[in-house]
Amino acid sequence: MADKVVDALLGSTVKVLVEKTINLASEQIGLFVGFKKDLEKLKDTLTLIQAVFRDAEEQQETQEFMKRWLENLEAAAFDAGNLLDDINYEMIRRKVKMQNQMKRKVCFFFSLSNPIAFRCKMACKIQKINKDLKRINEEARSFGLQSQIAPAHKYNNNHAVLISENRETDSVTVGASFVGRDDDVSSIVTQLTATSNNETLSVHPIVGLGGIGKTTVAQKVFNGLNIKNHFDKRMWVCVSDVGKHFDANKLFGLMLEKLEVPMAEVAGMDSREAKVQKLKEMLDGEERNGKKPRKYLLVLDDVWNEDPAPWNRFLDSLRGISSAKGSWILVTTRKEQVATMTAISSRPCSLEKLSYHNCWLILEKPAFGSRETPDDLKELGLELAKKCQGLPLAATVLGGMLCNKGSDVWRSILETGLQNIGGDGESYITKILKLSFDHLPDPALKKCFAYCSIFPQDFQMERNQLIQLWAAEGFLHSDPRKNICMEEVGNRYFTILLESKLFQDAMKDGYGNVLNCTMHDLVHDMVQSISECRTLRLKEPTEADFHGKTFRPIDDGLITFLAWLRVLNIASSDAEDLPESIGKLSHLRYLHLSNTSMETLPDSLCKLYNLQTLRLGDCKSLTKFPNNFKNLVNLRHFDFFHKDKSSDLTPLDIGQLHSLQTLPFFNIGKEAGRQIGQLGSLKNLSGSFEIRNLELVSNKEEAKSAKLIEKPNIDALKLLWNEIENPRENDSECNQVLEGLQAHQNLKGLIIESFFGDKLSTWIGELGKLVKFELRNCKSCKELPTLGNMPLL
Repeated sequence: MADKVVDALLGSTVKVLVEKTINLASEQIGLFVGFKKDLEKLKDTLTLIQAVFRDAEEQQETQEFMKRWLENLEAAAFDAGNLLDDINYEMIRRKVKMQNQMKRKVCFFFSLSNPIAFRCKMACKIQKINKDLKRINEEARSFGLQSQIAPAHKYNNNHAVLISENRETDSVTVGASFVGRDDDVSSIVTQLTATSNNETLSVHPIVGLGGIGKTTVAQKVFNGLNIKNHFDKRMWVCVSDVGKHFDANKLFGLMLEKLEVPMAEVAGMDSREAKVQKLKEMLDGEERNGKKPRKYLLVLDDVWNEDPAPWNRFLDSLRGISSAKGSWILVTTRKEQVATMTAISSRPCSLEKLSYHNCWLILEKPAFGSRETPDDLKELGLELAKKCQGLPLAATVLGGMLCNKGSDVWRSILETGLQNIGGDGESYITKILKLSFDHLPDPALKKCFAYCSIFPQDFQMERNQLIQLWAAEGFLHSDPRKNICMEEVGNRYFTILLESKLFQDAMKDGYGNVLNCTMHDLVHDMVQSISECRTLRLKEPTEADFHGKTFRPIDDGLITFLAWLRVLNIASSDAEDLPESIGKLSHLRYLHLSNTSMETLPDSLCKLYNLQTLRLGDCKSLTKFPNNFKNLVNLRHFDFFHKDKSSDLTPLDIGQLHSLQTLPFFNIGKEAGRQIGQLGSLKNLSGSFEIRNLELVSNKEEAKSAKLIEKPNIDALKLLWNEIENPRENDSECNQVLEGLQAHQNLKGLIIESFFGDKLSTWIGELGKLVKFELRNCKSCKELPTLGNMPLL
């Protein structure tokens, strides 16, 4: 079964590469006259191969030579894609150069002035790739592969709508999938809240198979009102990723994080003793000093370590952090030995398998949501529920797989998909998870899901970041004919994975937008097995031991080695600068430098014409941006949030980055030549957006030049003035500026801060979709607009 899943990923990889290469070739045929015939040949050959691809994919499971043929096609398509990427980069480079020099039109430049060296070099490469593809196509004919054009996949409209279930990782609201465990929860809550407990620390383990619902039960307990009222502090810590060696030092750090203690406040923050001492300061105290010892609940989710020595040392340290009676640790584990070893003052709670009926109730929820189950599917559903072997995760994933499917698919899954799956317990769930992967509706979606194997277990995957990474790797393609951009495709994929229950614990913002999610550890194991042969992982610290060494994350030699790199993430590292050679990474799409000590960025950064995402969040030392920032013509997501609101840190030519979608804030600065009118050309801005220094805008017409009313994708808007002298003399002018900042009616959130006018504009009262409206420090404002047209407020 594992081999078939790996083969399925090979097929998906090749499909995505071939489709991407055909699209690139089609786009470039008319741009470079010297390559026109070669590009047409490349496109035509790939199209012929694409027609027989489905037959090859079906045969690879039984014929090794067909798998090798697919691997050869993958290599050729990869080379072709990189070559076309090089050509595209050269096209953009010349276009940028011409725009900067204000010279002749692009079409004449490309047709008449192609440098001979570049043209010859590219022509030779294209001819070689065409030769390889011709051989691959001839092999396809010799193998007798038949043309099978698969129908284009059509997404159900429901895939464009985020599901309503709202779950969070460590303060979760357990949805309707919580079935059949009320007695277990009640018993655990009674145990933890017993007033007769005179121990300073007790441990209650929950043990059971993977996928049986241990974490769900612990979440239900953790969020119960009785628990919230009984304990002074609650901490939820996922142990699985640190459980192999039971790193107590890391666990203490995670506990401080849950208590919202910044590590910068911990003296000697790297030492275990310093963290334990800080925990003691937070949780213990003397009543005569007015500080009462605090009773706490600590959940350690997914414990694996069976060695009692580190566990006992961990407990010894914890016993000293609070003298209060009745603190508890709630442990979840798959291992009976761990449950026996950790239990103190209680017996382990062993979760039993659910009944068929309860499995059906769990399966039914993701399959139909709030809709009534059709009669013809109830009988099939009960039979499928029996196949879940009493495991809630199996029922949840099966329900997600069958969402919006007809009875023919339900019957096919029951009679074919599950018929030959043997085993029990965790091995059985793993096979169901792999079946769910096989039924994902699009090869690119399979690639996107497999990509998630790069994250550690229990990692909170940020939705926007994940979609930006998928785009950077070339898994997402826009559809200009339908006016669908890459991000919309990525959001659709994300939603399908969420509805399929391959993603879980969705956490939302106040406007209903999903912020992040996680994967169940069994799903994580499965996705890693899928991508194992295609991903290099450093699993042990000893494999990359840089302790005691000066490690420069990027140097010139490494840049040459990483020539084809598309994603570079050195966030939260010790890097203090980037070399000028960074500009040689012409294929780079995603650059993450957040939380570093960089003061400046090299000018060569602006040669990364393919760059789509640049993240510089909380770079406190950064003082300026490089020259020619406007050259980043493909930049779509620019995160440079700075906590200092008075900072004037904004690129001067930001208004020329017409592809921008994500921009956290805009600083108006007249002396620097950065006026609010620059926002007028940024028509694709989306998400949350903030405009600072609005006191520098002088009138309504100037404010209108931002064209906020033409930006329907902005969810939340913050308008920020700084305090000025004699605000009363300027209140009429301030009123007019606010009037000119009229926002689109799609707005869900509006914050107005330090506004010094005496009245708010009437357009605010017409924002019918507004969920949140906040005024801060608006001392001169005398009246609110009419709020009767805001039913969602």
